[in-house]
Amino acid sequence: MFHSRSPAGCFTVIAGPSGSGKSTIADLMVRLIDPDAGCGTVLLDGVDLRTLKIKSLRTAVVLIDQTPHLLHELCSRILLTRGQCFPLRGGGSSGGSRG
Repeated sequence: MFHSRSPAGCFTVIAGPSGSGKSTIADLMVRLIDPDAGCGTVLLDGVDLRTLKIKSLRTAVVLIDQTPHLLHELCSRILLTRGQCFPLRGGGSSGGSRG
């Protein structure tokens, strides 16, 4: 079982060793995968993610993979803007592994 709470409007970082489930949690949060029947639910503000439209969910929840240069830029911008919203430069996939 996994349970986590994050205040609205805050950034949440999931960190841990390889194989600990970080990518699985991230995939569940943006509905790249859904829990197996009878194995639980993923809630956002008390609402089952499966009841939300994917487009609406992915507007509210953003997944930033562990691409080092992107993570570094994100952290720098958060510090420079004191957590305010900001645009990230567009860029393709780096082809890095997840995990």
